Amino acid sequence: MAEKRALLGAPNNSLGNDAIRTKLLSDLGGSWESLEPEVVDATQYQQGKKLYVQVYMSGVSSDFVPVVYTTQNSDRSGNQWATNLVYDDEAATWMECTQKHPYNDSRVGFYMTTLGNNEDGWEELKDTMETSPVWQPVDVPTEG
Repeated sequence: MAEKRALLGAPNNSLGNDAIRTKLLSDLGGSWESLEPEVVDATQYQQGKKLYVQVYMSGVSSDFVPVVYTTQNSDRSGNQWATNLVYDDEAATWMECTQKHPYNDSRVGFYMTTLGNNEDGWEELKDTMETSPVWQPVDVPTEG
């Protein structure tokens, strides 16, 4: 525990998602990396947005699973948890949540926090992305 606390620079026993994300963001120089424009352009509803790749630690603290997703925030400000793009590392593709908001033409975001303290959260989300019509793969054209 002390080694993990020292590695994360955590002054207390809070060694969860926030401590890990704070350390990663610091190591990246204070800003998440931008998602490649060709991926954004290939989405159904995210074109024209500047998206930043972030990570959420799914599962329980003894066995975290990193889940890669995007937001429009370059750091930890604003709404950091709602997303429409999640990376499926097994399929090697971005998945887009395309569910329409019931009251306007915007899209409903998926909240990464639903994966927290849930031992099977990432596996459940992957199953949902595979079977639900609201999750669509982002087909990025390849040159050639």
